[in-house]
Amino acid sequence: MEITEQDSSHIGLPTDMKRRVALICCAKALSKPADPGDGNWWLQIEDQVLGYWPFSLFSHLKDSATMIEWGGEIVDSRTGGEHTATGMGSGHFPREGFGKAGYFRNIQIVDGFNKLVEPAQLATFTSQSSCYDIRSDHGGAWKTYFYYGGPGRSPSCP
Repeated sequence: MEITEQDSSHIGLPTDMKRRVALICCAKALSKPADPGDGNWWLQIEDQVLGYWPFSLFSHLKDSATMIEWGGEIVDSRTGGEHTATGMGSGHFPREGFGKAGYFRNIQIVDGFNKLVEPAQLATFTSQSSCYDIRSDHGGAWKTYFYYGGPGRSPSCP
């Protein structure tokens, strides 16, 4: 998959950090000290292999996966009875769009023929849209993409 995640340009930081991230099943696409077809899941960013999850942890994923998830996650222990003030993404809601909200774009997966393709379906989920939200779309140079995030505790998220 290739993702581009927006940084916080509203505070003067770079607007795009583009990285090619790959989670590769079974060592088929790697020439590393591993037996091809060993069932391990390798994590690669650009040309650097960061490591792998051994087959023994995910024996049900021997040949492939049926679901992939992208996004953010916040732990909210409701300290003091309030929602956490931890932001997700850039800390802005998706409706604020480019230049404010965090996003992933040009989302692709590796198919059974080891080719990059766009996912056939992209479903979204949020447990508290008044605190964090997500909006997905498809088209143009960004192909499959979504904006996500939010500020956490706010007047709309007590």
